[in-house]
Amino acid sequence: DGVKEALVELSELATLSLYTNKPQQHSRKLLLELGVSRYFSFIVGCDTFAETKPAVGPMNTIAADVNFDAAKDQSFMIGDTAGDMKAARNFGATAIWCAWGYNADAPGDPAPDFQAAHPSELPQIIRSAG
Repeated sequence: DGVKEALVELSELATLSLYTNKPQQHSRKLLLELGVSRYFSFIVGCDTFAETKPAVGPMNTIAADVNFDAAKDQSFMIGDTAGDMKAARNFGATAIWCAWGYNADAPGDPAPDFQAAHPSELPQIIRSAG
């Protein structure tokens, strides 16, 4: 509950991209069926590039495509795995842990910068950290 509403609000704050270790085709189909695919500028899966999380190559490609400038723009990685938190660190993004995902306990290393217990908390975290 609350994911779609959070995505609506987040998409008003920033450009959203999905970087998942699941196949791109399946991810696109699922997001389309859930009615949320339109909120993402990019949907990148494990089969989109030669490398996957926690590698940052795909994130660098997405950043270049949306004219992201790491020197002046802030990025956030919202995720629910240790690989997500490592990808955030490798890219230089602020790491936000989703406590409702596959893993209930946040990873210890690297520790996330923020933790969200519910999707509705994400926009406020982004606003306060941005």
